[in-house]
Amino acid sequence: MEFRHSICNEAFEKWQFADACKAIRRIGYTGIEIAPFTLAERPTDVTAAQRTLAEAQAADVFARARVLSAIAELAFRIGDKRP
Repeated sequence: MEFRHSICNEAFEKWQFADACKAIRRIGYTGIEIAPFTLAERPTDVTAAQRTLAEAQAADVFARARVLSAIAELAFRIGDKRP
């Protein structure tokens, strides 16, 4: 069964991001919401390189459109101009 929902990686806070993505997909979710504090102590500390890496890791597991919207939202929230 496949859910038409995403789950926040906050539930997997102590996990490596790539491993959390795989586990989330394995249990049936089709998307991921990324909590910035799981990538860095403060949202403003998440670098463009970290966002790019998270995007690539998640895109290996989830539909690219769902990942890009999550990354764009993260970028927007910390003031990056990235679309």
